[in-house]
Amino acid sequence: MNPRLVFVALLLAGPLARGDQGVRRDGERVSGTLSLTANGSFAFREGDRDVGVAELELVRFAGKPPPAPGVHLWHQVRLEHGEVLHGEVRALDETHLIVRTAWAERVAVPRAAVERVGFPGGRPAFFDSFDGPPTDWTTAGDPRVADGRLVFAKSGQSAETGLKPAVAAGRVGVTFRGAVTTARRLNLELGFVEGGKPAPVRIELVGPGERFTVEAPGRAEYDGRLKRSAGERRLVAEFDRDRLQVFVDGFVLWSREAGPGELRSVRLAADGEGVDEAAVADVLVTRADAGVKTRDWGDLMRDAVRSAEGDETFGTLAAAGPGGVTLELKGKKLAIRWPAAAEFTFRRGPVPERETAGEHVRAIVAAADGGRDVLDGAVRGFDGKALVLAHAVLGDLTIPRQRLEELRLRFHGRRVPVDATPHHLGTRAAFGFAVPKPEGVRMIKTVSLDAAPREGFAVVDAARVGAKTTPVEVRWNGVLLSELNRLADKPGPEVRAYRLAVPATAWRVGENEVEVRLRVDGDGGRATGVDVRAVRLEVVEGR
Repeated sequence: MNPRLVFVALLLAGPLARGDQGVRRDGERVSGTLSLTANGSFAFREGDRDVGVAELELVRFAGKPPPAPGVHLWHQVRLEHGEVLHGEVRALDETHLIVRTAWAERVAVPRAAVERVGFPGGRPAFFDSFDGPPTDWTTAGDPRVADGRLVFAKSGQSAETGLKPAVAAGRVGVTFRGAVTTARRLNLELGFVEGGKPAPVRIELVGPGERFTVEAPGRAEYDGRLKRSAGERRLVAEFDRDRLQVFVDGFVLWSREAGPGELRSVRLAADGEGVDEAAVADVLVTRADAGVKTRDWGDLMRDAVRSAEGDETFGTLAAAGPGGVTLELKGKKLAIRWPAAAEFTFRRGPVPERETAGEHVRAIVAAADGGRDVLDGAVRGFDGKALVLAHAVLGDLTIPRQRLEELRLRFHGRRVPVDATPHHLGTRAAFGFAVPKPEGVRMIKTVSLDAAPREGFAVVDAARVGAKTTPVEVRWNGVLLSELNRLADKPGPEVRAYRLAVPATAWRVGENEVEVRLRVDGDGGRATGVDVRAVRLEVVEGR
């Protein structure tokens, strides 16, 4: 079931527990309040008693996130080991991709830190933000484009676009100017076909009634009867063979646990007399990617753009913005608009990290259209207004408390970068690695410590490690910690963080040596390569 519907079900069942909800490592739940003490450590209080933070795996927060900013097209920026940002692509320079998120006007993401940039929930089948004439639509009555909107000023005006091939599962998003009118209506008509017969769904975006209305075949399991209001609103219809759900600004308007069929067209139509105008800022139709395997990039030494058909074009990304990207190749500049650019990536390289200290967490943040941002970092500030997260790569991020859904508690202490340069350990050159040419079968790096920690971990970010590939040993001051293969499954391009405990007897005051090496049998033996991206140290300290 869609998580937004689960939330509605909880509201209907009864009031939510007040305060924050902690989840112990054994699964038991406890309600209370999470706070940050003056020394930078978390405390969790249940009533008149303290709950040991070390007992908690995560803390969830109840609240209603504010509406997301008006963005024509949201992208999903994927970083390594599961971190995700949803945002509008605003600009690109030589070092950073600039995005606008639901909670920050500007976040600068280092190019080399980006695993891929695509679209949340699937790939666009159709997109129009009305920056020019509606050439992708069949119109009647001459609706006009003004100030980046398609404006309907009289009865009988309409705009329709067909979808080939039809969309069996996906979503339709429409940003429009909400209003309660005297007589004018603007309907969104979704042209579904089920069993070879038309099964249209009609949603009244603008009209004289005080509530939104939905007309569709079959009976609704839920009808939210949401009120209209002035201002920019966002409607999203999600569908597959088992469901149809309609949301306005993230709230459920209408839902049915039965599929509507295949979507073959989208139509906007005005009727009703009067002088009221209705305006639409953008229309996005996305084809669901469920079950589609994420494809490897063929060459990580160059920037690349992948089309909706899956073709890759390599070069240098020179620009990116709300309209699309510009790729330089063979001395020419190729402008590729959304959604022709289905996803893109940047060449891999060193990703500078900074040391972080304090409570290290993974934050789950409400983004837009039901999406979630996932970010790792150390907590620099936490109160009733905001979370300030010190991110090793993105800098300090201020996230409004209303958008914070969950904090997964990692450890309290220091996260110390040791090396952030990609290394190819192996005996043969291979594409698909950050560095195609191998540098040998081992690498050694050092880190200086003022005191020997009581508890700590060596963390190696690596790809292409498999349970049956050449053993990858990690040693700390000559002491074998483990083989990465014991923690791996199938070798692949995804970068994974391997966290290995360092024995208390292995630490030294001063220079400490960490070694990553392939265990190759015999002199000149061949080995399957490993793509090492970074090495760091996690020092656990008491609260």
